[in-house]
Amino acid sequence: MTRSDPAAGDERLARGLEQRRRVLGGTHVEHALQRASAVDAPFQAHITRAVWGDVWGRETLALRERRLLTLALLAALGHEGELALHVRAAVTDGVEPHEIAEVMLHTSVYAGVPAANSALATVRSVLSEMGHPDAEALGDPARVLADEPRSGDDRSGEGTMEGNERHD
Repeated sequence: MTRSDPAAGDERLARGLEQRRRVLGGTHVEHALQRASAVDAPFQAHITRAVWGDVWGRETLALRERRLLTLALLAALGHEGELALHVRAAVTDGVEPHEIAEVMLHTSVYAGVPAANSALATVRSVLSEMGHPDAEALGDPARVLADEPRSGDDRSGEGTMEGNERHD
């Protein structure tokens, strides 16, 4: 490994660095690597190879699917710091806030309302920091409690699994 190219000769590390930068942004990754110490440097190398190179780099799931799964899992496990990082990256990469809200709604069913509620507070905080209008209060209880599509909501049925009679 050379100082200018730490991934030289290490395909997994190179693939991991590329994917990590793609998902989280180059600035975040460079900052994380620059602030690593002798204590956590082996961990940084490990997650870059294993998490980013071996798992995120797989082609079975699209990047968008991995992003949404990651948001659900971080919410379910209560990892708000990592959730904030991934929400910011997802929105920057084109995931819409209403899609993230839908993931949190679904998460509430399987991981519990308190986990999803905490996660939604993190999502809203990140969106507010980003200046996104979806973070603003609706201001009208009737709008909050109405069962109507929000902007960008797709209720056309596209993507549904027709013929699937299982409803669990």
